[in-house]
Amino acid sequence: MSSNKNHHDNNNLLTSTSTDSLDNLMNELSGKYNNQAVNIMNTATQIQINRDLIQGTPTKKLGPIVLVDKDIANAIGNSIQSSLSAGAKEFEEKAGRPMTYAEMRAMWG
Repeated sequence: MSSNKNHHDNNNLLTSTSTDSLDNLMNELSGKYNNQAVNIMNTATQIQINRDLIQGTPTKKLGPIVLVDKDIANAIGNSIQSSLSAGAKEFEEKAGRPMTYAEMRAMWG
């Protein structure tokens, strides 16, 4: 009976360690790739502001959000999608499996 209990405790320890490791990986990748997405957005905003200054037109805003032209919006979408795809690929390489939908939502929002 004691060996059964020890086996059960060891399984819980491995599961707990694996969960901690997975949580650490998710936090690492979320920080890395979410920061890339924020940098992409900030760069796109600055590009739009500079374009408006050069053209002598007022920058369109919706509250604090700068509205960007369609070409900039498409570039933002492609860049963010590429960044998140790289994050998903890195997750799969390190975790040995693809992310679940719940993990994607937890990491990328």
